[in-house]
Amino acid sequence: MPRKPRKLSNSGVYHVMIRGNEKKDIFIDHSDKNKIVRVLKSVNTKKSYSLYAYCIMNNHAHFVIKELNEDISNIMKRINTSYATYYNRKYNRVGHVFQDRFKSEPVEDERYLLQVIRYVHNNPVKAEIVAEPENYPWSSYSQYIAGGKDQEDFLSSEEILELYGKTQDSAIIKFIEFTKKSDDKEFLDTHDDVSKSQEITIIVDNYLSKNQIKREVLLSNREIRNRLVVKLREEYGFSIRCIERETGINRNIIQRLTT
Repeated sequence: MPRKPRKLSNSGVYHVMIRGNEKKDIFIDHSDKNKIVRVLKSVNTKKSYSLYAYCIMNNHAHFVIKELNEDISNIMKRINTSYATYYNRKYNRVGHVFQDRFKSEPVEDERYLLQVIRYVHNNPVKAEIVAEPENYPWSSYSQYIAGGKDQEDFLSSEEILELYGKTQDSAIIKFIEFTKKSDDKEFLDTHDDVSKSQEITIIVDNYLSKNQIKREVLLSNREIRNRLVVKLREEYGFSIRCIERETGINRNIIQRLTT
């Protein structure tokens, strides 16, 4: 099955995930995790992107990136190539380091941007590695709560903190409070796989064929669109994020119809 074109962001902001080939650990020890963090800085000497957040786990990593002078595909190619060269040399191996191409989702508004940064920083908490995000050393959370003090300047945290308050101290307090709030929203994660994508594609195609409607006009046919959303959520149990990715239906519409 041919790969679907990447969904582009109108804002230029993306939540990106990379994962080890065959889901294997690729950030094995402290030095590996520190290396990929250094790569995020070293490949951005020409300020081709702003880095809003990151979290490095054992077999995958999350980034929140805004395109500046380069598109996301080229940005990630340089990040992945730099780390893969290091990894293969260190472990005396050849072949692919990352599984397939990187995954991404567009981030189009400030509210979702803040939510996805919260999600990225809480990854180690969700995985029960640490009790609090500040206890995990390989995410950008510590740089946020330090307010940039004694930190390298490759993280564009000030752009995000400005959304929380006019003064840095009050913004950091609100940022911490927001990060600690529970959130049941669904984001790009390691649980998404090819088989689920293929399954929902078949279901949608069969549904459209039965209703004699083409995929490109699905979004303009509200009645058929709504019935499809309810079917995918309630009958098949697909996640909101999965439905949005495979159909192009906005997540707010899906939430309104199924909650």
